[in-house]
Amino acid sequence: MKQSLQLKLGQQLTMTPQLQQAIRLLQLSTLDLQQEIQQVLDSNPLLELAEDDGEAEPEVDNLTRLEPVPEAKTDGPLERLEGPPATVASPRRRNGSWG
Repeated sequence: MKQSLQLKLGQQLTMTPQLQQAIRLLQLSTLDLQQEIQQVLDSNPLLELAEDDGEAEPEVDNLTRLEPVPEAKTDGPLERLEGPPATVASPRRRNGSWG
């Protein structure tokens, strides 16, 4: 009797319930999605719709702001650049997450 060892590789995509729900929701029109959300809110007393109080900043304001860098003199080699060093603003942290 001859024994051998074989290795078989493969990939498989599993359609989980979450993935099926996500695909279904992505296919809905805006009106149908709003109705779906309202039905879920009505059926689950632990959920509530967050009201937009107008204080939220537009997405553009969440981007990192950069200060203009003064023009440096480049008469000599790079090691001898004059002027203040260029600085880049770090991303702002909001609501406990980066963004």
